[in-house]
Amino acid sequence: MCAKRWGSLLQADGGSAARENTTVPWWLSVALSAWGACRRVQCCLRRFTFRVGAMSGDKDGAAPYRRIVDDIREMIRTGQLSEGDRLPSQPALARQYQVTRATVTKAVATLVAEGLVTTRMGSGAYVRAFERILRSSPRRLSAQWWGAGHAVQDADTGRRPRSVDTRVDEVPVPDETAVLMGLAPGALAVRRRRRFVVDDDRSVQLATSWYPADIARGTRIAEIDTGPGGSPARLAEAGHAPTSHRERIRVRMPWPTEREALGLAPGTPVAHVLRLSYDAAGRCVEATDMVLDGTAYELEYIFNS
Repeated sequence: MCAKRWGSLLQADGGSAARENTTVPWWLSVALSAWGACRRVQCCLRRFTFRVGAMSGDKDGAAPYRRIVDDIREMIRTGQLSEGDRLPSQPALARQYQVTRATVTKAVATLVAEGLVTTRMGSGAYVRAFERILRSSPRRLSAQWWGAGHAVQDADTGRRPRSVDTRVDEVPVPDETAVLMGLAPGALAVRRRRRFVVDDDRSVQLATSWYPADIARGTRIAEIDTGPGGSPARLAEAGHAPTSHRERIRVRMPWPTEREALGLAPGTPVAHVLRLSYDAAGRCVEATDMVLDGTAYELEYIFNS
C-alpha cells in the first residue's frame, strides 16, 4: 500500500509533492524500481507456468506421451494395427495429439522398449513383425528326431533362414557347473558357445554347452560342425546317448553383454534356460546354458498326466 501511494504521488501532475517540490529519498526510488521489476517477473512466470502445464499434462492429468503409447498399444492389441504396419509419422502424431516432436519421440522410444515397435532409419516406425519361434519339448530332444539326422534347432525354426556363430575350446569347467554335472573342481570340458541368428538379421539366442572332456575330446563335438543329428548323435556314437533331460527356466533382465550380443531394445527381458542331459547310467553328459530373447520365443511343453 505504501509503494502504491508513493507511486501515485510521483505520477500526479500538480500533486502536493510536486507543488512543494518534494525530493524523493534515493532509497525509496530503488525500492519502487525493484517493486516494478518484481511485478513484471511475476507476470512472466504466470505465463510460463501456464504454457508448461499445458505441455506436460492433459485434462486427465496424464503425460501426453503416455496417451500416445496407450492409444497405439491398444490399436495393436485390437488388430487395428497389424504386424509390419507403419505408424503415422512423428509430425502427424504431433499434430494429432497437439504435442511437441520431443513428446512423440519419447512415446515411440517407449513402444520400442516394450518390443511393440521397431524403427528404420529414414523410413519411420513399424509394428514389430516377427514370427515367434515355438520351442516345443520334449519332441525337439527326442532320439527319434536327432537320430534321423535333424539338428535340435531345426525343430524350433524349421525352414526359416538360420545361421550360427560357433566357438569351441577345451577349458576347466566353472565350479558351479562342475557341481551340477558331478565333475571334480577344475575338471576339463569341451565348451561350445553359439549365437543363433534367424531370418538373416535377428539374433535370438545365446548358448553355452559343456561336455566332459573324456567323452567329447576327439569327437565332432569338439569341432565347429558336429554333423547330422548334432551333439546328441555324437554322444550316442560315444556310448553316452542322452536319455533324459532336466530344464530350469527363469525370466530376468539381460546383462549388458547379453543385451549387446542379442541386440535387445532397452527393457526387453530374456528367458534363461539351464538344461542338464543324462545318459542311461545317470551320468550328466551335457550342461547347456541358454539365454533367449523374451520377445522371440514361445515355450511349449507337452507331457502326459
